[in-house]
Amino acid sequence: MKIACERERLLVQRHIHAAGKKRAREEMRRMDSADAIFKFEEDEHRIDQMEAEADLANFGRKPTLEDELERLSLEDEIESELKALKPSTIDKMEERVEVLETIVADNERKETNHEQI
Repeated sequence: MKIACERERLLVQRHIHAAGKKRAREEMRRMDSADAIFKFEEDEHRIDQMEAEADLANFGRKPTLEDELERLSLEDEIESELKALKPSTIDKMEERVEVLETIVADNERKETNHEQI
C-alpha cells in the first residue's frame, strides 16, 4: 500500500512538472524574438501602405514645399519611434525567456530531488 501511494505521488509530481515544462516551452516559442521583428515589419508595411494610399488621394496635385517637409518630418518621427520600440520589446522578450528558463530549470531540479527521495 505504501509503495502504491509513493508511486502515485511520483506520478502526480511528474505530471505537474511536465505540464509546467510544456507551458514554459510554449511560452518561449510564442515569445520568440523573430516574431517581434516580424510584427514590426508588418507594422512598417502597413504604414507604407497607408502612405501610398494617402499619396494616391493627392495624385496629380503637386505637393507644396511645406507639405513635402511635413511629410518628411512625419516619416522621420515614425522611423525614430519604430527604432526605439524594437530594442525595448526585444529586451522584454529576452527577460521573459530568461524567467521561463529559470522556471524550467527549477522544475527539473525539483524533479531530480523528488526522484532521489
